[in-house]
Amino acid sequence: MSSTQYTQSRQPQVSQKDVFADITREIISAIEEGKAEYRMPWNASAFSSSPVNACTGKTYRGINILSLWGATLKAGWSSHRFATYRQWSEYGCQVRKGERSTKVVFWDT
Repeated sequence: MSSTQYTQSRQPQVSQKDVFADITREIISAIEEGKAEYRMPWNASAFSSSPVNACTGKTYRGINILSLWGATLKAGWSSHRFATYRQWSEYGCQVRKGERSTKVVFWDT
């Protein structure tokens, strides 16, 4: 057997279309939950700034802003700083047990 047969990713491949559909469902859910209010939940002061990568300082763009704002709202976080598990580890931080990842779409030209 060839060694290349063992290099398959352990994570299932998710199409970009699925990611956009998931984020769209989350936005619709947030709108429906706030439909009795005169403003949507992401208009709160907690969302006055865009999410940033805690390690690189780069601001997230596009659909990632909506996705990360939604995750912040759902979890009740007060920080807009996000990073990968590996990035937190490199800074000597430990992700709390039970925390779940948030979808971010990587875009490159």
